[in-house]
Amino acid sequence: MKNKFYRFLKEEGIYMALLILCIVIFSIPYYAPGLPSASENDFHSSRIMSLAESLKLGFFLPKLRTMLMKGFGYGVGFFYPDFFSYLPAIMVNMGVDVAFAMKFHVMIFTVLGVFFCYRSLGKLTGSRNIAVFMTILYFGTHCMWENLYEGTGIGAYMAQVALPVAIVGLLRALQDEKEGYLEYAIGIVVVVLSHHLTFISLMIAMVMIVLINVKVLVRSPKILGKLFGVSMVGLFFTAQYWMPAIELAIHTKFKVIYDNYIDINEHILNFVKTIENIRLGYIVLFVVVAALFVVSAIKVKKFKAETVGMLVVTLVHIYLMMSELVWRGPIGQFFAFFQSTERLVYVTMALMTVFMAMAVRDVCEGALGGEGKKAGSDSKEAGISKVVSGALEKSWVVAILGVVLILATRFYCEPTFWNPNARDRYMVSPTHLEDDYGISCAEWLPVECEPSECKEVNIARASDKTSAEGVKHDGFSSFDVWVLLDKEYYDMPFVYYYGYRAWLTDDAGNLVKELATGEAYDDNGYLRVFMPGEEGVGHVYVTYRKTLVQKIAYVITGLTTLFIVVYPFGARKRLEKAAK
Repeated sequence: MKNKFYRFLKEEGIYMALLILCIVIFSIPYYAPGLPSASENDFHSSRIMSLAESLKLGFFLPKLRTMLMKGFGYGVGFFYPDFFSYLPAIMVNMGVDVAFAMKFHVMIFTVLGVFFCYRSLGKLTGSRNIAVFMTILYFGTHCMWENLYEGTGIGAYMAQVALPVAIVGLLRALQDEKEGYLEYAIGIVVVVLSHHLTFISLMIAMVMIVLINVKVLVRSPKILGKLFGVSMVGLFFTAQYWMPAIELAIHTKFKVIYDNYIDINEHILNFVKTIENIRLGYIVLFVVVAALFVVSAIKVKKFKAETVGMLVVTLVHIYLMMSELVWRGPIGQFFAFFQSTERLVYVTMALMTVFMAMAVRDVCEGALGGEGKKAGSDSKEAGISKVVSGALEKSWVVAILGVVLILATRFYCEPTFWNPNARDRYMVSPTHLEDDYGISCAEWLPVECEPSECKEVNIARASDKTSAEGVKHDGFSSFDVWVLLDKEYYDMPFVYYYGYRAWLTDDAGNLVKELATGEAYDDNGYLRVFMPGEEGVGHVYVTYRKTLVQKIAYVITGLTTLFIVVYPFGARKRLEKAAK
């Protein structure tokens, strides 16, 4: 064991030191009390606090947070995956400060992301030096800092962390490498359970990669079969998120409201803005590496198809960030929910990083390999390739470059640091969740719903505009009200989400008769409960219940999780038996 440890330090010590330094420098703004003054930290802290509050109330896997939107309820779990929010929520319920819980959550992802990115790029390129340099470059990108410190969001950041692993996993899977399938599966599952818009963008890139490598799949159809199987496992594992989301989308039309609304037709980046969004330094490095790759490939008279494919996919993504032709056409309008083409920068940066790692690998192989020598690697034209490959062979050179890159990106990005009042600002209480729209989310709502009209959380409005006062209880999850049964309907003080149900009850509170429910279309977007058309007064009980589709989704995810846990043991036993 001792010898293994010393061997690990000898082989990996310098790289581990560089990665740890990268993490330490990258995380500087998180060392202060409170949270960085990013614009969306209110939103994400409310997600965690409302999840923690829901768990305390006994709601497990709560898609709907009934205490949000001033007690009218907000279905944040339908629009933003909660899977990774349970750890900080449980920490909050254990008495941990919400700011610390969020920082702990982010740091776990950062550490795992850095080391998984390094490992996957190392396996892809066969070079620790290339892998550590490109990992530092990726985690020093501006959009990484922006997601944490300037406001884009923790969800998008967690997805970014997994993007290189997912892309590299697919490339290795296309070579039928066993670890590649695993990396691909882990990567896409993390992205799905972190940020759905990033996942959609990633899928576009992956489809392009597969199409470019279609010859590989034709020669070896088993690879496609394995990819399909792994994808299905990932699909089933994430069913608890996407199935309820699709069900809700089928029953209700939502829009982004408030100042958050962005029309993609007005937010298509031009060339200059695209360069600014990616950052000039990274564009220059990308162009230099791409040019070096092309020159080297011409000299050795060999272009690696997978590297050329990655270059094409990356260039297409850069083009898409500024394409009026695409976004103003029918395809672009279908993907209008992207809101702004700058959202493509997340996947674009990951593609650029993976391509540059592959290109540098190919340049080194061309300069040092036999083919490079045959092509005249001692010639003036091949000199740059030899210098690059020679430098990247030396660990001390990479160490110096890595430190310079870490410090340079730290000062180059210039993130907004912590707010001095952050500790008070982010100690979100249940009262804040009820009273403040900004903290209470209120972003995606039914098209008819106007948050400013969500008043009088205990008042039900009848079809003739008369009202009935009731009582909200159990964390605003249930509503009891006495109503006149001869009215056509009552709009209850809940924002409508598919799954709300209402019953007439007897004096003892027993459910007697279920009433029809629906959304108040073309009115206020509330939950509408239709009366039975009887005479007299009746007591109505309204609450949210998990739908059949949600229950099925949870079962699918549970069974898939069990399969993932049990399958490796079964496979191992089969291998041991075959060996005997």
